[in-house]
Amino acid sequence: MKVIYTNLFVLTMLIMLSGCLYPPEIKTVNDFTETQVNEIQSEFGFTLPEKASIIQAELSTSMDKLFTIVISGINDVEGFIEYNLDYEVGEQYQRGHFSYDEDSTDWDKRITVDYYTGDYDGNLMGIYVYQIDDEMIVEIDKEGIVSQELVDMFYP
Repeated sequence: MKVIYTNLFVLTMLIMLSGCLYPPEIKTVNDFTETQVNEIQSEFGFTLPEKASIIQAELSTSMDKLFTIVISGINDVEGFIEYNLDYEVGEQYQRGHFSYDEDSTDWDKRITVDYYTGDYDGNLMGIYVYQIDDEMIVEIDKEGIVSQELVDMFYP
């Protein structure tokens, strides 16, 4: 019995370590069908306000950031958080973050954003709010399981 547990442990460790050998891949989608927008809203637990739109979605193979969406056109962020989310968020605090259109890891290019966390269907949700030029941007990160329909969006 001890041999079986040892073999299972070794196999599990090899599987976990194999993911560390490959760099994370980030796939991006910028055009969405109405069905995809509805699936994203359902998966992320929110309703888009009028005149707001999802402008980008990212799927990452890394363990720290699985799925991110970017929303623009939200004029009242506090109202969005209070009335359009299907879950409650914690207190707002500020942190450094790269904007969705910044393809850099240069720490000097990070911006200060308002950050909230919440829990939706057992998944950790991170909400980043910041302004680019005159436009408010809301990014929502989802850690946890993602529906196959949304994963398929990145692999047409």
